[in-house]
Amino acid sequence: MNVKQALQWAINELSKIEINFTEDEVKRILSFVLKTEKSFLYLNSQYELDPAQENKFKEYIAKRTQKIPTAYILGVADFYKHEFLVNNHVLIPRPETELLVAKVLANADKNKTYTFLDFGTGSGCIALSLLKELSRSKAILIDISQPALDVAFKNAERLNLLDRVAFINKSVTELQHNELQKLNMDQVDFVIANPPYISNISDDIEDSVKTYEPPIALFGGPKGWELYEQWAEKAWPLLKPGGFLYFEIGYDQQEPLAEIFTRQAQWEDINFYKDYAEKDRILILKKRGA
Repeated sequence: MNVKQALQWAINELSKIEINFTEDEVKRILSFVLKTEKSFLYLNSQYELDPAQENKFKEYIAKRTQKIPTAYILGVADFYKHEFLVNNHVLIPRPETELLVAKVLANADKNKTYTFLDFGTGSGCIALSLLKELSRSKAILIDISQPALDVAFKNAERLNLLDRVAFINKSVTELQHNELQKLNMDQVDFVIANPPYISNISDDIEDSVKTYEPPIALFGGPKGWELYEQWAEKAWPLLKPGGFLYFEIGYDQQEPLAEIFTRQAQWEDINFYKDYAEKDRILILKKRGA
């Protein structure tokens, strides 16, 4: 079986079932098996897979036909400029979340030193991507799930960032100020957060997401946005005056969140930003008092 035949076989197999997939996804799997870049596939369509490669590719495609997400099959996902380890204890990084990184960097000076918190870090992809860009900065990554923090630790290790990160295994709502002080931090420059924001009564969620991704990282309550006010309340005393709180939000949550935060005097600026699909995706709050 050569590259061209392998790709066509996989597309045919996946087309037999009700599953959302792309040809690019199939190429990602094959290039992973061949330990090469996807560009290799375009230039070497007649390249013959050896028996071990063919068996591994078929094994991965068989898992994909069970609707297991590709990132969990491969154990890695691309985010921003890096590859991150993932497993079913962490949410798979989404392309739209890269906008959160971009918004933080747009407000930051790469030559300055920042301290920041990552609420609900999961794989650590947001905070670690920022640390690679902000080379003088430090962060504390917080998650209620120890298995998730184990993944974040491994990603920090892979990216040579262990000297600039610390980890706290705790629910964000139970975080205490003295826990930051123990890590030689007092108030921080900004907080980033991608809370669970899907309604737990929503039907608008893919089967593969519902079946395989961690519910604790997906569902925010009956309305979906319940955690935002709680996390903002926790972030406020931990932020320096003039500090920023960056949230990723659900596409239909701008109106209720605007109503919640405009009635709170402690926030000076409340701004929403759309993603590349023109859906509301980012909320930035600025702490009053700078």
